[in-house]
Amino acid sequence: MTERIYYKDAYQTAFEARVERCEPTEGGYALILDRTAFYPEGGGQPCDLGVIIPSDMPCGPVRVLDVQEKDGEVVHLADGPVLPGSAVRGEIDWPRRLTHMREHSGEHILSGIICHTFDCSNVGFHMGKDFVTVDFSRALTEDEIRQAQRAANEKVLEDVEIWAEYPDAQTLQRLKYRSKKELTGDIRIVTVP
Repeated sequence: MTERIYYKDAYQTAFEARVERCEPTEGGYALILDRTAFYPEGGGQPCDLGVIIPSDMPCGPVRVLDVQEKDGEVVHLADGPVLPGSAVRGEIDWPRRLTHMREHSGEHILSGIICHTFDCSNVGFHMGKDFVTVDFSRALTEDEIRQAQRAANEKVLEDVEIWAEYPDAQTLQRLKYRSKKELTGDIRIVTVP
């Protein structure tokens, strides 16, 4: 099971790892590392991109073209092979990651305000190359949108710390949280004070 560095430190841009598997696949090579800071696509958020640099430079750096979660593993689609067992250094594209972090945090803030203030649910979220969309369970009026936008901008300007935690099952039962689906396993709760 791959250690997921991005859950421990979203600001870590480089890391050391070992290649567990490398298999040819459509579009490149599927690399499984023992640990990674590359965030996989999911929950409406695009994956991280970057490079993986083997310690034994004969094969040179490979570009990470896509990152997906499959059967509990984080799969890095690379444009070249890396020998299993090789020590590597991963480097994520930080400007891309930072943009996605800001957009995703903004979605949490805006959705939280809209759900709390106007009693409707977030039913969809997508971060595209040129824009972000959020779908709600009912149409909002222009006035409601302006009010929510103003409140979200005020919250961003407060520069409050955003908390991310994994409460135990007993604590989770007492929490009120937003989710469109039944969740299992470790549940990550994001709170904006």
